Amino acid sequence: MMALDEEERRLRAYRRTGEFIYFWVRKFYAKFSGPVLPGETLTGNQLVVLSVIGSRGRLTVGEVAEELGVSLSAITGVTDRLVRQGQVVRQRDADDRRLVFVQLTAAGEKTVEDFLRRRRELISRYFDRLPLDELERTVAALDRLMAIVRDDDF
Repeated sequence: MMALDEEERRLRAYRRTGEFIYFWVRKFYAKFSGPVLPGETLTGNQLVVLSVIGSRGRLTVGEVAEELGVSLSAITGVTDRLVRQGQVVRQRDADDRRLVFVQLTAAGEKTVEDFLRRRRELISRYFDRLPLDELERTVAALDRLMAIVRDDDF
């Protein structure tokens, strides 16, 4: 009987977690799906790519695709648009001309900085309503879940 109670509690927790993820993604997607920053024409997907390049530095397009878990062709299209917009530049490797790296321009660095500031403001709008100890427990649980998901070959 005790196992059933635990199973019911887990199922309830899974359902609520699914509802939370769906709600959170919808809420953020609405904020970041079209042009995200005032006066910019960048989409949320382009900002994610810029953020990856900004956090990891000079990367190949393949490394960006791998980091995001998407196809090379999808990232190539996004990267092409970012190059045309002056957000990133392509550079061939001096030793191996087959390798092409992308890295942020000064404009790209400013865009990432503005995006991260806006994202931080949006997140803090909600998370600041939690007591600090509850926020830290939430972040610790999310960190553990992120590690599990990263290790999973799903």
